[in-house]
Amino acid sequence: MDEQGLAEEMDAKKKEVLRRLEHYRADSNYDFENKTVILVDDGIATGQTMFAAVDFSDSNCFVIRLMSNPAGTKTVISSV
Repeated sequence: MDEQGLAEEMDAKKKEVLRRLEHYRADSNYDFENKTVILVDDGIATGQTMFAAVDFSDSNCFVIRLMSNPAGTKTVISSV
């Protein structure tokens, strides 16, 4: 693939990401006040999903009461 083809492919992928964000997060104004949040991840490999959830909770002023996952590396789990 040449540089132009690569640029076109990257542009198409970026547009698809934006389309999906709009579709799945059309209204991302969530009300977590007086609610319990239970966060479940099917496996923590790098911890990035959990870290993102914690960052989201910090920026939206709510507390994650419970984190649950069946598998993960010792290093990552201890840092989450």
